[in-house]
Amino acid sequence: MSTPLFAIRPARPADAVALAELRALLFCESGQAHVESEADFRVRCRAAYVESFTSGAAFAWVAQDEAGDIVSAITVLLHPRLPTPALPGTIEGYVAGVYTTPACRRRGLATALLRAATEDARRRGFARLRLHTTVAGRRVYVAHGFIPREDEMELALGPGGTPPTS
Repeated sequence: MSTPLFAIRPARPADAVALAELRALLFCESGQAHVESEADFRVRCRAAYVESFTSGAAFAWVAQDEAGDIVSAITVLLHPRLPTPALPGTIEGYVAGVYTTPACRRRGLATALLRAATEDARRRGFARLRLHTTVAGRRVYVAHGFIPREDEMELALGPGGTPPTS
């Protein structure tokens, strides 16, 4: 049996349906799909990918199998930032939607996609990349030089956000 080949390439707006599907699978797998119907979530994700790619607010990389199916992806959202003495750059990226279909895991796809996205961010002059990770994904990011931080907090403001408790 031969080893399947995968192609790593930049994502395009036409990939929005596949990217939305992978994002839905990510949330289903993590047990967070209960927030809304999966169909509505896919529609909103697809629209967000198209808008983000068209406006330049995000870029993504995908892995395709030999049949041309997208089986893994990584997205980087661009955010303006104020310069600091240590990081004078004014753009940073937030890594999101990293997912590989179960049948294609443990083949280096997430690593290859992270490498491509990181190199792309460096070419674009980003000050840094940030992300949230699962326990399973942590080793991939640490191996690429990401450093865990304990100084971040968040406040959910939109629908479905958890209100603060007294």
